[in-house]
Amino acid sequence: MFKGWNDAPKASLTIRLLIGAYLLYIDYQVYGDVMAREGISKLVMIICMILFAVIGVFLMIMSGRALLGAGEDKKPEKEADKEADKEQAGIPDRGQEDHEKDKEKDSAN
Repeated sequence: MFKGWNDAPKASLTIRLLIGAYLLYIDYQVYGDVMAREGISKLVMIICMILFAVIGVFLMIMSGRALLGAGEDKKPEKEADKEADKEQAGIPDRGQEDHEKDKEKDSAN
């Protein structure tokens, strides 16, 4: 669903993390003012606070997960790239050799 999060540079993820924290800080600062209001303006402010909190938490969680898992996601890609390079160079995989030997045995029988 959010495939681009893990592909973003670390600087971009860090900025997103900071923006999420800033949105939560704004919520904290506005809280006292919201409780002093009455009527429809209080309702609008509460809705905005909830929206800011949800977006802030989302940004922090997604960016934090991507930052913590950034090194893990790239390792399997490197292994897959190595296998693809071997196939292009004509170097058979050990499992492929065994499979070919099994085919030869089956055709001999």
